[in-house]
Amino acid sequence: MEKFIRRDIVLNEEEIKKIENAKVAIFGLGGVGGYTFEALVRIGIKSFILCDGDVFQESNLNRQILSTNKSLGLNKAIVAKERALDINEDINITVFDSFVSKDTINKMNLEGCFIVDAIDDVENKILLIKYAYSNGNKIISMMGAGNRLFASFEKIDIYKTINDPLAKKMRGLLRKEGIKKLDVIYSKDLPIQTSTTTIGSISHTVGKAGLVLAEEVVKEILKP
Repeated sequence: MEKFIRRDIVLNEEEIKKIENAKVAIFGLGGVGGYTFEALVRIGIKSFILCDGDVFQESNLNRQILSTNKSLGLNKAIVAKERALDINEDINITVFDSFVSKDTINKMNLEGCFIVDAIDDVENKILLIKYAYSNGNKIISMMGAGNRLFASFEKIDIYKTINDPLAKKMRGLLRKEGIKKLDVIYSKDLPIQTSTTTIGSISHTVGKAGLVLAEEVVKEILKP
């Protein structure tokens, strides 16, 4: 296929099949999740489940790749689907335009899905992680990217993270749930201390985080 000719230069036939047969469920299509989804669409993954109950606001325009003036007030998962089909019409996308909950997650066909957690809410992150561990889904979870101007991101076990307030909170909750290991994307760079409770966010920082997250998903898909 002409649109993937550059991809096919660096992937062999077996790897292409793995990519195109993969099923990925992305929870959270905001700053980080939007970049992750974009990258996975453009590498040729053909099956997605998208879940996000939020709508685009003007304050998203500075950093969220799916956000435009035309998308303001529209659901993020629905906008993501429309954009993806405009890139590659040969994709199967199921959209849930609501936040993840016990009710919504049980309505999803997540069997065989690689789960990407790009949710901000701690309670919902724990719910999703518990579901993945109970049902045998691979999952990778995004930690904090906010209040950082310059930062590097890496995949690591959550119990080895430092300098991340979200990861610290998550570690305590995961211990209570008996979950002893979780792959996360995080930055060891300290967040900037600000005088407001509103979290600051910069386009190149969340973009970098989302692309690292996408890269790690691809690595897992291509594992022997």
